Amino acid sequence: MDRLSRLYAALTHVNQAIVRTPTREELFQKVCRALVEDGQFRMAWIGWRDVASERILVAASWGDAGGYLQRASIYADVRPEGQGPSGRAFRSGVPYICNDTFADPATISNDTATL
Repeated sequence: MDRLSRLYAALTHVNQAIVRTPTREELFQKVCRALVEDGQFRMAWIGWRDVASERILVAASWGDAGGYLQRASIYADVRPEGQGPSGRAFRSGVPYICNDTFADPATISNDTATL
């Protein structure tokens, strides 16, 4: 039940942010922060696809103390850097939830900076 309480608290803060936040950038940041601080996720991020390059750029993040996202190469197309869970989720429209980035077979590759 503790986990559900944390998720409910995060959802409450996300809903409040949706109603009260004037800009998309600020909203994305608040959503990521709520997931980490209230939901107790280690990291949360929101990606935005750059149409010209097909790269999924970090629009907002929270909890990435090690700079993992700065090193990551994530693409929305089918190139090798688009075969991780983020690229596949983007193409399929189906969410992917990873509970342990470093142990999940979908995130393990020769390049540890691929999501």
